[in-house]
Amino acid sequence: MAIAVTADAGGGIFFVHLFGKTSGYQPHWWVYALGIILAWLPDIDILAQKAKSQAIDSKHRSMITHQPMLFMAITLGATVLLVGTSAPNHAEFWLPLVTLCLLFHYLHDSLGQANRWGIEWLAPFSGRLYQIGMIKDGKRRLVCSWTPEEAGKIPLEEWLATYYLRPTSESIGGILTFCLAVVYATLG
Repeated sequence: MAIAVTADAGGGIFFVHLFGKTSGYQPHWWVYALGIILAWLPDIDILAQKAKSQAIDSKHRSMITHQPMLFMAITLGATVLLVGTSAPNHAEFWLPLVTLCLLFHYLHDSLGQANRWGIEWLAPFSGRLYQIGMIKDGKRRLVCSWTPEEAGKIPLEEWLATYYLRPTSESIGGILTFCLAVVYATLG
């Protein structure tokens, strides 16, 4: 789990620093922490799953937090209300930050073989999972689509052993993303 969240944490740090520079807002340390939390926010379903059953099963990413159209609408609506009432002068910082932290997480969850079957990009209109750069039916495809039934055919334990519990290009990329974001925020 720790390796998977490094890319998201790096994205949160990067976007806080980037929007701080472009908007003239000087983020404090807690804003960087909040950027990391925003980039991790879709994975709150893991905490809900752990609290309910003490295990993470293959239903992870089937909750609303991994349905971008719905969750981004809710989260951005809440951000508009919160920022609009408490810090309207900083809307040009917070709205793009929330948007890009969530999009970064969703893209990260949709790229490459190690990210399983992607997410439900088109929910509530479709329950299909979409993955970018996946091999399906023996061919690498730009975008693959899976039904929930197809996705459930590979047990979580098999996927963990094959892609998650060993170094992959995705896990190494996540660690590099985090390290580069820290360097950018420190030196930039």
